[in-house]
Amino acid sequence: KNDVMMIKFFAPWSGHCKHLAPKYEEAATRLKGIVTMAEVDCSLQVDLCLKYEIMGHPSLLVFRHSEPYFFYDGQRDADSLVSL
Repeated sequence: KNDVMMIKFFAPWSGHCKHLAPKYEEAATRLKGIVTMAEVDCSLQVDLCLKYEIMGHPSLLVFRHSEPYFFYDGQRDADSLVSL
């Protein structure tokens, strides 16, 4: 129902993904009810990751009105994710 959604495409073995995980969770908690934040495990959802051309992990893809809008390439801390 939200107009904006952020999806984190990750690989569970990636050190960068493990580092981002608590920051992404904090941002999701702070944005609850405002922005839908979800995760896709690319080791399990290979077709979905290929569909959105995920080339690295983690990748943060912002959707607007259920359509891919842009890949987020800003700072990867909770405050930056929230201020997006």
